[in-house]
Amino acid sequence: MIVDIDAKDLKKGVLGLVVALVEIIKETLRLEALRRMEGGSLTEEEVERLGAALMDLDAVIEQIKLELG
Repeated sequence: MIVDIDAKDLKKGVLGLVVALVEIIKETLRLEALRRMEGGSLTEEEVERLGAALMDLDAVIEQIKLELG
């Protein structure tokens, strides 16, 4: 049996999987951040940095999704 693999489809599939994994990790980080904020274990500066980092990650994920179509 011969398997015909198109490099473009393979790349798109792998990138889609990577995006899905990054989104799962992002959501886990977001939940952990909320837990730590509610627990009072983060300083105001840490909360600001964490919020900015999560927003940056959202922007990068959306850019990748646009590139994937």
